[in-house]
Amino acid sequence: MALIRILAPASYGAFALWASVAFVLASVQNAISGVHLHSAPPSVSNPARQLVEQTMGRATCVFLVGVALIILALTLLGDGSFANPAAALFVPAFLLQQHTRAIAFSRGRAEHAALQAGAALLLGAATLYIGVVAGRLSSANDVLLGLGFAYGSTSGAAAFLYYYRRSHRALGKPVAYWTFAKQSGWVFVGVLGSEILERFYVFAVGVYLGPIALALLAANQI
Repeated sequence: MALIRILAPASYGAFALWASVAFVLASVQNAISGVHLHSAPPSVSNPARQLVEQTMGRATCVFLVGVALIILALTLLGDGSFANPAAALFVPAFLLQQHTRAIAFSRGRAEHAALQAGAALLLGAATLYIGVVAGRLSSANDVLLGLGFAYGSTSGAAAFLYYYRRSHRALGKPVAYWTFAKQSGWVFVGVLGSEILERFYVFAVGVYLGPIALALLAANQI
């Protein structure tokens, strides 16, 4: 609600679109790695879990790098209100936070997930507040940059702690992702279908009616 008051309608509409992109890709990421993390044994010392986490970590890295490069290319080559290069930081950072929270929940450590979410919320709010006070928070790109920094900092620290444990370093190479992927094909299809039904209107309104119309629609849903 604070962003509605701070940003111009066109800027808020652009932010709403990129936030929707992040939520859609988070569901796709859950099908790629989340379902496998939640089906692994919760004990960190279990070799089966270590293997799953290593494999899903590699798959997530490839996914995040691909998402960042595609978004960066689209925003640099495009123009208009939706061409916000900072989305190439915000979306992957948000997805990394979802991945590290999935690790925490699948390990049975809900308090770790809550700590990550709380840290991201506080850092994001502080970053945006500093931007407002400094007069540097005037566009969707500024908001995406600030929130991307908050999500990236907190989830990056969590990922470092999760993936640089001695047990993981000593484990060796993970198995090919295809070993897991063929088990979740229908989950992926279901995720795409549900997300198309739930969020297609965001992209339709944004493309055909523009960011201001999308801003009005998004604001009315809060």
